[in-house]
Amino acid sequence: MRSVLRLSVPLPGGRLPRCVGARAPQRLSLMMSTSAESPSSTSRAEGLDSAVQGKIREQVHPTIKGRRRFYEGASVRPVPPGEGEGASPKFEVTLDGRALKSPGRRPMHVESEALAWGIALEWDAQTGKRGIEPSTMPLMSLTSTWLDQTAGDRGLVIKNVGKYLATDTACFYAEPALRQLRKRQEKAFEPLHEWMSSEWGCPLATTDEVFRLKHPPRSVARVLAMVHALDDPALTALQCAVMECKSLVVALAVVLRRMKPAKAEFVSRLEEEFQIEQWGLVEGGHDMDIVAAKVQLASASAFLHLLDGDQGHARRLDRLKQALLAHELAA
Repeated sequence: MRSVLRLSVPLPGGRLPRCVGARAPQRLSLMMSTSAESPSSTSRAEGLDSAVQGKIREQVHPTIKGRRRFYEGASVRPVPPGEGEGASPKFEVTLDGRALKSPGRRPMHVESEALAWGIALEWDAQTGKRGIEPSTMPLMSLTSTWLDQTAGDRGLVIKNVGKYLATDTACFYAEPALRQLRKRQEKAFEPLHEWMSSEWGCPLATTDEVFRLKHPPRSVARVLAMVHALDDPALTALQCAVMECKSLVVALAVVLRRMKPAKAEFVSRLEEEFQIEQWGLVEGGHDMDIVAAKVQLASASAFLHLLDGDQGHARRLDRLKQALLAHELAA
């Protein structure tokens, strides 16, 4: 998968109105997006400790981004017994036989050979005149974020993701006067609410006001229990999808394979697409947001599909249901 767009995530902190003639929401680069203009003060908003973020930048920015390709080929090999953590077989990417590490200098050992080959292909595709572009390697980015960010501070990632529930895009409808947009939202959002309520026991509030929502406390607790029960890779993919869609509901639907990435993009962009129909597309703004949504959501979905397969996904669903049962018993 190749793209000339920098992978990015919006600033956390709530639902922002999409404005015609302006790029909304404001964006920050992901850890592996190494643009120099990204301020280090934003690292905590992305879930990274500032010291870790600074260390990663020192290691990656001056040595990788824009650097001419320094290797002949990328490949995959099994991790030798005794080197990887856990009993399951693991795989690693190699560049000319040397093991690839994350920006935080952690071994990039993954249990999925398919994911390892996906990362290897991204490195093998670095043939542009501008040198190596980490932003065109979304699988590498997500895997690095998992190992360097999520695994080190799950609590902060969960906190940032959970903030979006009170301002969830899928819970905010247009005012009745905007009948056409309202009808589209009802058609797109209501199946998601039915799924959250019937399958996960989480009925959520909706509104056409601009204020933060107050969902039923039991539903909030159950949604957060689901997020806590996610493994680190799934939590990483969820963070990516949440920040692109500004919707925890839509992101859960993507991670749990209830909704495909293209549908999630459509649902999360209803309001902005309606504005484009009314007022036209702003080049360099709306068009970039559209491409960003496609890259982010497709990457998050592909990352989990390559890592899990069908069996891994089924096990994740079982863990979530067991976690909710344990939550109810403890309440």
